[in-house]
Amino acid sequence: MNPTRKKTPASSQDRKKNTRSAKTARSKVAACAQQDAAQVMETAPLSVADAPITAATDAAPAAVSPAPENSDADRAVPAQAENQDSMTPFDAPQSECAPAPAQSLSREESHAPACPPPVVSVIMNCRNSAAYLREAIESVFAQTFSSWEIIFWDNASTDNSPNIAQSFTDARMRYFRADEPTPLGEARNLAIAKARGRYIAFLDCDDLWAVTKLEKQVALLEKNPRTGLVCTDTMIFSGRSFASGAQGTIRRMFSIAAPHRGMAFRELIAAGWIAMSAAVIRRAALDGLTEWFDPSFNVAEEADLFYRIAHDWELDYVRETLTGWRVHGANNTFARIGEFGDETRRILQKHERLYPHYALQYPDIAALLSQRAAFQTAVALWRDGNGALARREISGYPPTPKLRAFWLISWLPGSLFNIAARAYQFLPTCFRR
Repeated sequence: MNPTRKKTPASSQDRKKNTRSAKTARSKVAACAQQDAAQVMETAPLSVADAPITAATDAAPAAVSPAPENSDADRAVPAQAENQDSMTPFDAPQSECAPAPAQSLSREESHAPACPPPVVSVIMNCRNSAAYLREAIESVFAQTFSSWEIIFWDNASTDNSPNIAQSFTDARMRYFRADEPTPLGEARNLAIAKARGRYIAFLDCDDLWAVTKLEKQVALLEKNPRTGLVCTDTMIFSGRSFASGAQGTIRRMFSIAAPHRGMAFRELIAAGWIAMSAAVIRRAALDGLTEWFDPSFNVAEEADLFYRIAHDWELDYVRETLTGWRVHGANNTFARIGEFGDETRRILQKHERLYPHYALQYPDIAALLSQRAAFQTAVALWRDGNGALARREISGYPPTPKLRAFWLISWLPGSLFNIAARAYQFLPTCFRR
């Protein structure tokens, strides 16, 4: 796929550009393969609407124009991707990075980085996430694989998140702040536009990584240039640690069955869920799409992206539990279940637009997405006290164990929603599908 790049909307180009100075503290840190380097903290506030748009390759997405900064990394054709990457993930630069002088940054300016581009760009999108933020960032710094950068996109937080993020004085931490809150899909795109790595990882600000996560995922991506996405097994947890047996661990996502390898579009939709923080994506897989994250989605933006990558690229996984997905009172997954229903229907509609003969080629998947959307909508109706409407929503679909159980629950008061949602996390994977 080689989409035509769209020009930046006039509303973005015409907005007044403000310039703020950025303070650049210097410290000797391990920024280039554990060599001492000077800090290049990028703390100039960025207006979301004025995020710089740079010239890019023909393979860059049409809807989101930016290309990776200072990178000639992967293009859209998988077979060519590895030939363009002269440095393997384990070929860390041996010389020190040149110190970068303090300078004033405008919204349209970008640094020439003091170090060679990292192999992995870690995208962290933050909106008032102070409670677990330090632990999440520290799990990146603890990685055995050191050729990474963090693109920290502060989505106009009003809590202590900015202070926590900027307390990390390593040149690999690149901090950006939006003037106004932005929908998550759009905010992820703006962060990706700043990324320089040939692989893109994601870490939500309340999740955690095991120390070997990046090392093992990058090895699989380097091994097979046709692989577009690698995930890991994920522990759902609610405590301080996701180690097996730790207090608060709930279940492993792959405890019953591992995800499929290879071309697994149908299998991913039918039986899989990839946690956002478990995914590492080849940059070329992103740039081969007509858009990155769909900014019109609010809760299913990652599922939509992962499905589209799986349609065109092979998938792989590390079965070890290297990602911790924290669930707590602030999680959106169940609180916004009605939105999931709406967006699941829109994913189906998008597939029918993108892929010719979709209903004929994937009739089982089309039916599954329709049933899934009905279930999610029905749960929201029951939660809001509309049990009768909830039962009507799922009528006509095959009576799976999951739908039968919900039909019975729907006769109970919707005030039991939080209890039911919590119990749902502990159910076996084979039942929840």
